[in-house]
Parts: sequence; C-alpha cells; structure tokens
Amino acid sequence: MKIQEQARDGHALLGRLIEPFTVAMCTRAEARGTLVSEPMSALEMDAAGDLWFTTRKGLQPPDDVAALNAGFVDSTADVYISVSGHGRIVTDPARLESLWMPFARPWAADGSGSADLTLLCLTPACADRWDAAHHAMTRLFVAEPVQPAGDEGSSAATRT
Repeated sequence: MKIQEQARDGHALLGRLIEPFTVAMCTRAEARGTLVSEPMSALEMDAAGDLWFTTRKGLQPPDDVAALNAGFVDSTADVYISVSGHGRIVTDPARLESLWMPFARPWAADGSGSADLTLLCLTPACADRWDAAHHAMTRLFVAEPVQPAGDEGSSAATRT
C-alpha cells in the first residue's frame, strides 16, 4: 500500500502500521442490516488520510458503503488494525490507473482497465490497534465532530 505523508500524528502512525498490507477485509451493512465483508486491494492512504481500495462495480450499492470498516490483520506479527469511517464509490478511470498495483490483479484479471472495476474511498473516523502481546487496544485517532456552518444542532460532518 502506498502511504503519502500525513500531517496528523495518529494518521502517520496508522500509515506506518498498514503500509505493508495489500489486502483489507472491508465490512459494510446492507440495506436490511446484514453485515457483509469482502477482501479488497488496499492501494493508497492519500495525504488527507483517506484509504483507497479497488472494488467491483455493482457489487454494492453506493448507499451500502456509507458506513464502512476495514480490517488489517497480520497474525504472525501480532498486528490487528480496525479503521472505521465513511465510504464512497469513486468512478474515475484516470485515478484508478494512477493507483493501480499488480497485487490487485486477483480482483481484476484485465488489470486497471477491467470494465467492472472501480474505486472505494474510505474516510476514516477512527482507527484502533490491538496489541496481542500486551492484551491492550490503542485508539490511534478519532475524528472530531464539527458543526456544519449554520447548523448548530447537526454533527453529520467530521474533521480529523
């Protein structure tokens, strides 16, 4: 996974921890409430801290990725990371081409030009690390709720 330079300490730590990963298990809730998980190629953590994955078009409706969790596990190194936030489907062939990595080929036999391939962007709201050796969980960061301008009673937006 490519990691761009991060301005915030918690995001920088997350980037260092997940950099070796090429696949994450992404979990979303279907409209009827059922949780569904699937492996996705982890391509990049951009400078804003967003995580970019490949996914197949039509695999999930865009509304189903609004709440999303990505799990990264390396049991031999005792690295267990959970990143929760808001997802969105991004249909941008040029961006997909710029992010493409050969390790994503199992999900797209025709490479970045596969007709059924698109991007999933996860904007993290929080990230946790489980430390098996010390039987502890560490919260790497939590996004700070912010009020949209002119809307004092809403906390729908987040700032990290």
